[in-house]
Amino acid sequence: MQKPNLQPRATNEALVYEQWLENQLREGSGIAPFNSGTPVKIVAEGDSWFNYIIGKDVVWWLRNRYKYDVIEVAYPGATLNHMAYGPDTKQIGDFDSSNPSQLAETIYAIKRHRPQLILLSGGGNDIAGPEFIQILKHVDSPAPGINPKVLEGLLDSYEEAYNTIIQSIGHALDRNSIDAKIILHGYDYPHPNGKSVGIGPIDFIGPWFEEPFESRGYSSKMMMLRRDLLRQVIDGFNGRLHKISDESNNNVIYLNLLGTLPEQSQWANELHPTNIGFKLIAEKFHSAITHLSAQD
Repeated sequence: MQKPNLQPRATNEALVYEQWLENQLREGSGIAPFNSGTPVKIVAEGDSWFNYIIGKDVVWWLRNRYKYDVIEVAYPGATLNHMAYGPDTKQIGDFDSSNPSQLAETIYAIKRHRPQLILLSGGGNDIAGPEFIQILKHVDSPAPGINPKVLEGLLDSYEEAYNTIIQSIGHALDRNSIDAKIILHGYDYPHPNGKSVGIGPIDFIGPWFEEPFESRGYSSKMMMLRRDLLRQVIDGFNGRLHKISDESNNNVIYLNLLGTLPEQSQWANELHPTNIGFKLIAEKFHSAITHLSAQD
């Protein structure tokens, strides 16, 4: 992989985190060295698609169905801003207040695990975040629908965050003489139906799209219109990931998931697939990994 123009902040955070973990290991904190089991070793940085606490996520299927050796650096609710710039101490499931950033943790995992592949999952929480309402023009405005200038600005910020992550990982790979590819995935079209994350009658978080659509006048009776507007956002995001892949000299692979989960029954809520939905996505990852392995 060609050495990229690295943004210093990410590298400095990675070095700080490396030193911190080295000290923890020397002091016998109980942090175990990584194990190597299968021929294909993977480090996976991301959000709840890689760490879905109440279900079987992508990493679960990759480990249990396909027997990949996966080190997961993923937290529910993680945004690209968390993943690229940190700190990540407010992320669900991450209770380490001395951890400088999720990216630093990922770079340390790469150094210790020496993977053949790095998987990245990010952007869903950004798309469904508080900025989503800014993308929508009111249904009664002279030009309802998506605000293209706002959308492009947000997509620019997502692309910049991904480039920061990829450049930093590329530097870590070069510095440690590791030959690895990066796979990042897009999204299929979700169903903005007001469903939250929960168990039985208890909801934990969400929904994400319901309130913005309602506040902008797009009621639940306009589901086809809602999905069309969301489709434009998802298409724009997928387009940026495709661009990143095209500009990477074949070091970054974009995994297209459009058409993988067309049925509403394959989605547990507005952001997350069901267990079977995650299984279908893991199959796409497995196919991509198998294809890359055949090229080596």
